[in-house]
Order: sequence, then structure tokens, then C-alpha cells
Amino acid sequence: MEINDDLRRDYGLGNSSKPTGKPKVVAKAGTICPYCLSDTTFIIEVEVDNGYLIGGKGIGVYVGCAACPWASPMLSYSTGDRPGSAGDETPQKVPSGGAVPRTD
Repeated sequence: MEINDDLRRDYGLGNSSKPTGKPKVVAKAGTICPYCLSDTTFIIEVEVDNGYLIGGKGIGVYVGCAACPWASPMLSYSTGDRPGSAGDETPQKVPSGGAVPRTD
């Protein structure tokens, strides 16, 4: 099997999310690994800390290969409360365009 050496894990922010939990396989990704061409790729979630997320905490989601070290870039989303929030506020409705209006 030929390995594509051009697909290294050299991406991400300088201040990327820091995993704080154990990675958990959520589902089979249904894609082929671009590095080793294996079909053993999975969607993985992990708890993360990141100062750029609301409340500083969230979940990171990425695709990883079980047969080699390749993993996609991680997408992180917030699970924390807004500063000063008691967490019991009514969820904000998202307009049809997908953008959430700023409240600060």
C-alpha cells in the first residue's frame, strides 16, 4: 500500500482546543483515510477547553483513522454558559440565515 506523505497533521490554531476528556467514537465516518486509504475512519468527540469558546468549554469533533495517525482538523463548539449567565436563560433563536445576533 502506498502512503501519501503530503497529508501531515500540521494545521490548527496556535491556541487550539485542549482535550480534557477521553476521546469517544460516535460513529463510523464512511470515508476513506486520505493518508493510508483505509476505510477504518470514525467520527470522534472529546471534551475540550478553549478560551475562544463561550464559557471556555466545549466538545471537539473530528474524523480519525484507526489504521494510522491521520486525523482531520477538529471542529469545536461551546457547551459552557455565557459569562454572568445562570444557565437558565431561554435559548436564543437562530435566524433563517444562520447568523446569531450579538448581545454584547
